[in-house]
Amino acid sequence: MRKRGKLSLLVVLFLFTTLLLPILASAQLILNEEKYVGITYAWDPDYDRYPPRGKDLLRHDCSVIDNGEENTQNYGGGCLWRLGASIIKSGLECDFSSYNQPSKSLGCWFFIEDDDSDSHDGGAGRAVLEQIIDSTTRRLNVEGETTVCDSAEAKEQLEKGASFFTNQPLICLDDNFWHLCNNINTGTIIHANNYIYNCSLDDIGLLRWQKLSGFDLDHDGYTDQMGDCQDNTAQDFYYCSELETPEDCGEGNVYNAKCSICIHPSASEICGDGIDNDCDAETSDDCHKNKEACEESFIEGVSVEEAPPTEDGTEPAPVPGSYAYNIYRESFSWINTDDGGYCCGYEGINDLGVLKEGTGEFSGNYLCLNEEKSLVGYEDAVASVFNPSEADPSGTADRCLGNWCWINAIGGPPGGAQFHIFTIKKPDQQPYDVVSNSQEWFECNENEPKTLVPPLMAGAEEVSYLELANRFYCYQEGQHWSWKE
Repeated sequence: MRKRGKLSLLVVLFLFTTLLLPILASAQLILNEEKYVGITYAWDPDYDRYPPRGKDLLRHDCSVIDNGEENTQNYGGGCLWRLGASIIKSGLECDFSSYNQPSKSLGCWFFIEDDDSDSHDGGAGRAVLEQIIDSTTRRLNVEGETTVCDSAEAKEQLEKGASFFTNQPLICLDDNFWHLCNNINTGTIIHANNYIYNCSLDDIGLLRWQKLSGFDLDHDGYTDQMGDCQDNTAQDFYYCSELETPEDCGEGNVYNAKCSICIHPSASEICGDGIDNDCDAETSDDCHKNKEACEESFIEGVSVEEAPPTEDGTEPAPVPGSYAYNIYRESFSWINTDDGGYCCGYEGINDLGVLKEGTGEFSGNYLCLNEEKSLVGYEDAVASVFNPSEADPSGTADRCLGNWCWINAIGGPPGGAQFHIFTIKKPDQQPYDVVSNSQEWFECNENEPKTLVPPLMAGAEEVSYLELANRFYCYQEGQHWSWKE
């Protein structure tokens, strides 16, 4: 991840806590879907001889121009037309019915209805991309040719720029729809010209389409200045273009994780793929150093109460919980070690028989095993170390996930691992035995002692660990290095 100065960091923190908090709190990118194919404003030049300048779109009766369809929404000073609406009124000389689809060129339809005593005429034009109509009076900017029907007044207003304002902001987007910001969908975001706009309240409580700093080329909801470490779609694979939103990436989908839209601060880490999926350098891509990804378990989030205080004294943002994954999409067993941990089973058959010293809550000497008997030989009496029952809870299967287990050397009888022999049977390799002296695992091979090293603990009165250890000796039995009791 790139390092930036303190000022940039403060800006990023401000944007996260003030503008994107609703999104982060739900751990999902929420796109604004309140969209309309066009806006119609009815204007009576007989009554108001001057062009609509600084007009409030909320101060008009939409029934003048709609057909009573469910596809229209009364917007006061204008009608918002949904996809497929019949943009025509009985008695009109103009038929705009072909304009019920988004423009094929960039821009959003804006209709001016000439609602005078003569007849209902009007015109249509394309508002420019990123055109905003909100509580600040803004000029309507249209581009390209305008279409008019027997209304020089409508043509004049479209081409010379009428101006409007409204307390329910609208913005023209890349999809050529007008998107509405209201009290119901605050916190949603949209994209225009590779910028992010967030529907939110400003400092005085007015709804705004707030433009966030930086570019979001991959449309994952994060700009390059908000911690997105991979925003370059030019490096994407061909299939990445089929992913329209981060939700299309799929949880833990290793195939899609290579796409830039799937790489952002809210993404789940997939260890082993060589990608900084969550754009956090502290989240290890090494599955041996990433417990949750090794186990494919849930990472608990951080509530507002648990979050560390911010530098400016504002309420900290909660961190949502999420799952972590590995490239094999399997659950493996993990223990903490002095060098950061080890994921039993992640290296496949090579992990069979690996010995590690656990630390912290995982204190002890551990042996990595697979419960499949074609790979590990063991007596049925010791099977509970892989799957302890209520009647025999002394096994250590709390370190088992999937078929892989870390077996602690200190597990006691009757169902524990100590003084029980396990045979490691790696394909195409000479099998060998491993046994625990109640404190540590010992392999039987040409380089190890031929007798079992006595433990430091003598054991209980009824069981002498020293006596048990003295019973074992190591020898080569054909192609098998064996511990015998």
